[in-house]
Amino acid sequence: MRLSNFKLRNCIPTHRLCERRRSNPGITRAKSWIASGEYILAKMEYRGFVIQDNPKCSTKGFTLVELLVTMGIFLVMSAAVLANYKGYGNNAYFANASEDIVLALRQAQVYGVGAKGVGVSFTSAYGVYFLANSSQIIIFRDSVIVNSKYDDGEAIETITWKSPITISALTCNGSACVGGNASVTFKRPSPDANIYSSTGGPYTIATITITNGLTPAKTSTITITNAGQISLQ
Repeated sequence: MRLSNFKLRNCIPTHRLCERRRSNPGITRAKSWIASGEYILAKMEYRGFVIQDNPKCSTKGFTLVELLVTMGIFLVMSAAVLANYKGYGNNAYFANASEDIVLALRQAQVYGVGAKGVGVSFTSAYGVYFLANSSQIIIFRDSVIVNSKYDDGEAIETITWKSPITISALTCNGSACVGGNASVTFKRPSPDANIYSSTGGPYTIATITITNGLTPAKTSTITITNAGQISLQ
C-alpha cells in the first residue's frame, strides 16, 4: 500500500469530524460554550484522542484610559469631601456649643426646683455662670455665699469649648452686664430665673452671644428671662 493512500484511509479530515460526532456513538463527551461574543471554544474527545482548537486569548479587563478616568473621578470626589469635612466639623461643634448653654440652664432649673429643703427653708439654688470672652460656662450650687451669684468653690460642673468658640457678648436688660459676667440661678419652689452680675441685678432679661471666631463668622444668641423662658437664635 502506498503511503499516501494509507494517510487518506486512516486520517479523518478535520472538516468531517463534526459530521462523525453527530452520527458516531463512539464519541463519549462533547463540550461547547461561548467564551465571548466573538468566538466559540469547543473541546471534544474522540475515542481517547482530544482534538481542541486554539482561539485567541480573552482580553477582558480595564484599559489604561478607563483606569485613568476612574482614578481621576475618585481623586476629584475625595478632594471635595476633604475640603468640606473641616467646615462641617466646625459647624457641628459650634451648634453643640449653643445647645450646651441651653441644656446647662435647663439642668440648673431642674436642680433648683427639685432641691431638697429643710422645713420651709429652701436655701440651695443652682445656676449657670457666664463670663465674657470666655470659652467655658460653669454650673454651680449657690452654697458658699447664698447671694444668687457664683462664688469660688461653688462649681459642680465646667463645660469648656475648643478655641476659637467664645462668649463674645453678655447683656443684662439690653446693656453690657456690669463686670462682664452674669449668674442665672433657680431656687425652689419657683421656676423663675434670678439674673445677677457680680455687682448688679436683679435683671429681667439676659442674652449670651457666642461666636465661632472663624471666617465667615457665625454667632448664636441665647436669651433667658426672669420668668424662666429660654430661647436660642
